[in-house]
Amino acid sequence: MRHLLSVFLFGCFSLLAACSQDKPKLVEPHVAVHAQDKQTAAISTQEAAKKVTEPQSRLPPSHCKSPEVAYLNSRVKKIHRSEKGVTTTPTQNILSLCIDGDKIIYRFGKINTVDIEKTATPEAPFYQHFARLGRIGMQRTFFNNGSYYYYVTESLGMGSGISIDVFDSSGQIADPFSGLDPEVDFWVSTDVQLPTASLLEKMPPHKDMQ
Repeated sequence: MRHLLSVFLFGCFSLLAACSQDKPKLVEPHVAVHAQDKQTAAISTQEAAKKVTEPQSRLPPSHCKSPEVAYLNSRVKKIHRSEKGVTTTPTQNILSLCIDGDKIIYRFGKINTVDIEKTATPEAPFYQHFARLGRIGMQRTFFNNGSYYYYVTESLGMGSGISIDVFDSSGQIADPFSGLDPEVDFWVSTDVQLPTASLLEKMPPHKDMQ
């Protein structure tokens, strides 16, 4: 854990130093298994070049339906690990958290083709837990669907991005990441909050998510 914290802090300070220069310093992407490592992910040279020339109005699409209110929409990028490092590739999947009164609806899949849908109600709530690592806050909303657990982590403070972590009885089986760019990779509403009536504060059962 001390090693992970050291790597994480080094990544954060490096990113801040790059941002303080007159000209942006382009760095290679770095994404690791756990949410705290994902905060050090850097935008690839190709992605950064596009940001210079393309408009930043390409919000992620949404699974939310009228009259639902969108709380969160996120693109989903698959993580690849090799001896040369860690990279991400985009997928067609979108994650949305939608609000309908006191209900919270989780939808995941391609637009018009939802693969996973789960609804929280006051009688059957989702769970929520806040964790902190240095100057990064991690707001986790999670639930179980049979033997599977799904975690959606919003990175707050100096963090950026949406992490999705999936566990079964054998351990973690998926950990896609949105990317770092709000309004392009992900969007979280600043006008509405998830209804507390359908959320129960609870410590995650998986150590890596605590």
